[in-house]
Amino acid sequence: MKHTLFVFFSLFCILMGAALVFSVPPWLQEEIYVKYIAYSSTEGGAFVGFSNGTLWVGSNYAEFSWKVLDVKNNIAYVKLYLFVPSAKKVWYQKIPPNDGKVKLEELKRKYGGLVPIGSFGSCNIYKEGDAEITICENSVSIVSDSRNYTIGVFDDSAIEQESVATIINRSAVVQIDLIKNIMTYNNRTLGRNLLFIYPGEILPNSTIMEIENATLKVQSFNSSRMTFYTYYGKFNPPIGVLWTTHIRTSSVGGRDILFYDYSTGLLLAGLMLFAPHWKALGFDGAMLRDDEFQRGKTTFTEEQTYGFGMVLAETNAELYVHSSLQDTSPSSVYLLVTFISIIALVIMLVRGRK
Repeated sequence: MKHTLFVFFSLFCILMGAALVFSVPPWLQEEIYVKYIAYSSTEGGAFVGFSNGTLWVGSNYAEFSWKVLDVKNNIAYVKLYLFVPSAKKVWYQKIPPNDGKVKLEELKRKYGGLVPIGSFGSCNIYKEGDAEITICENSVSIVSDSRNYTIGVFDDSAIEQESVATIINRSAVVQIDLIKNIMTYNNRTLGRNLLFIYPGEILPNSTIMEIENATLKVQSFNSSRMTFYTYYGKFNPPIGVLWTTHIRTSSVGGRDILFYDYSTGLLLAGLMLFAPHWKALGFDGAMLRDDEFQRGKTTFTEEQTYGFGMVLAETNAELYVHSSLQDTSPSSVYLLVTFISIIALVIMLVRGRK
């Protein structure tokens, strides 16, 4: 009897460990990379980012990718990359009207001595190098190939706005706890990882992350029988569709809609405004916005959907080797077996007492 109990106890421990280990994606290994891209027919439409009153607007192309550097002790060390080859950094601020008047007069003295090349109303237009300067009674604007600047002074306030041409090329190394699927950066917990998920553990109203004084949560997560298309290829159902709650920060407001391959948990595409990895890259919110892949196609139906937002384009992960798990996640399967083993163990204990 003691020998039988020992066997069942060992089986129980093994299955409990397997329930945790099996939830880790088997394709997630060192050197695995995943790349998402966005093409936009609208100038500056491929990327938008927000942080502390600063706006970044991308060009017609943007890409985001991540690569696994190492996996040890159930922690994945992942490098994030964001590249936008042509972007504008836009910021504005309100300043006291007296400070605004001082700056305004300084600019008028600096450029007012030039010969005007045109005028409209009470405003004169000047030229210096590639810059065009417009001086009005209460405002000055400077427009060039690399920089746009405007200051306007009103009775009770003054506003400055500037945009500078730039290249966004950022990277960061984060850690992902593969048991809890939580992302950290510089020893600071950012929130639930959304680059890949464990479908059985995404519950309505569960917290994803804290942003300023707002809490981003899961509003709904459902499996769909749609076929999903990306730049990388076609993914058969089921497809996981995740909606977050709508939140508003000091910079931006909105919500996410994300599409996942149910069998692997990998993010396929979606409009992702809020996510822990954006925080690691220095943004309060950001979004890749592809509007080319689904052009001329029916974007979102119950039968098929073409990726939009940030769309999967490349990966060296062997996703094709994993069969569909339908509506049951790996962790749920093992937890079910574990539960059955517990019942069997209890029965053996009861019989042993008799």
